[in-house]
Amino acid sequence: SLLRGRRGLRQSGSSRWRSAVRLDRVNDYEALREGFAWSIPETFNFGVDVVDKWAQASPALEALVAIDAEGNERRWTYRDMAIATDGCAGLLQQLGVRQGDRVLILLPRIAEWQIAMVACTKIGAVSVPCVTMLTSHDLEYRVEHADVAAVITTADQVHKFDAIDGLAVRVCVGEPPPDWKR
Repeated sequence: SLLRGRRGLRQSGSSRWRSAVRLDRVNDYEALREGFAWSIPETFNFGVDVVDKWAQASPALEALVAIDAEGNERRWTYRDMAIATDGCAGLLQQLGVRQGDRVLILLPRIAEWQIAMVACTKIGAVSVPCVTMLTSHDLEYRVEHADVAAVITTADQVHKFDAIDGLAVRVCVGEPPPDWKR
């Protein structure tokens, strides 16, 4: 089957995937190739066109499972993800982030990384994902050269931005220090 090994697609119940061409039943590859056409929408926003649509169609469907180093699990449904990404997107907009603005995301491998990335996508902001091993100097370079308008990071990483000027928006995951938003 075309869906063999793609557990998430098979379990989704999407008729779009069930009606896909089964390559093991193709007798005339050239005819298939000639008749193929990509279906590309005029606009596409992953946050709206995927996360929000799944939240509407199957709100209880599991979207994300996050397991920390101690083995603790956090499970997010599509409804949870839509609410969380809308909240983050709304906060960023309230703080002045607009379409085309660059948002540096300095988060470890936690669910909030995906939330921040999708939130940026929803408002048309450009994500600048960074790994937490970067130094203040590394981050200053990125902020200046990428013309970064905002940063999202964790409380244990905010010190890396102390000497960096020009960041109008500073968002902290967890308990924020003064001058940072949560």
